[in-house]
Amino acid sequence: MSGWVVVIPVKPLARAKSRLAGQLGALRASLAYAFAADTVEACLAATSVIRTVILTEDPEIRALAARSGAEVCDESTLALGLGPSAGSANGRLNVLLRRFARRFAPRSPLVVVPADLPCLRPADLDAALRRADAFPSACLADRHVVGTTLLTAHAGEDLHPAYGPHSVARHVARGARLLRSEGLERAQVDVDTIADLRYAARLGVGRHTRMWGVRSGAALEALADVG
Repeated sequence: MSGWVVVIPVKPLARAKSRLAGQLGALRASLAYAFAADTVEACLAATSVIRTVILTEDPEIRALAARSGAEVCDESTLALGLGPSAGSANGRLNVLLRRFARRFAPRSPLVVVPADLPCLRPADLDAALRRADAFPSACLADRHVVGTTLLTAHAGEDLHPAYGPHSVARHVARGARLLRSEGLERAQVDVDTIADLRYAARLGVGRHTRMWGVRSGAALEALADVG
């Protein structure tokens, strides 16, 4: 199947990658930007994708979309009626994704891609979506088999996002088929910790994350050496 719509939720950079704050301090915002830039670039170049939409309220990420050719869906267009009391950040995200699917991609196959997949290449996304074609809804686990790096729904199928702790088990419980991970290792590397970042650097990251490693002056020396 071709004609996939990608939606990439990106939280405000000032709040992104909070689990890296102790080690990276202020550098974490620029790292989150680099991750997002590499993820968006890979999605835009995937042959099975016809639209790449960034769901965000961050002005720097909106500018990234404008430069790259991605579309932007401002969170405010989907958040009417959702106040601070709407629940956790993950609960809010799940509501926004359901609303996005209904309003902006009701007749297209849809895949949710997190913004922190610096190892993702276009061919990896294409391969994962070919596997997802066989199922009304599918998901790909992260390398720890705890979180979710891809969540899909065919055209006409409801999207049932359940992001939060142990999301891959929750997605499977809601009917998503867990995809085989063989050959999709690069699509499974979401980065939340320093250990994740070192693993990603060894596997190979995109150009924006490589440049972050150079500019940051060896916050992780491995990043500067990845070619």
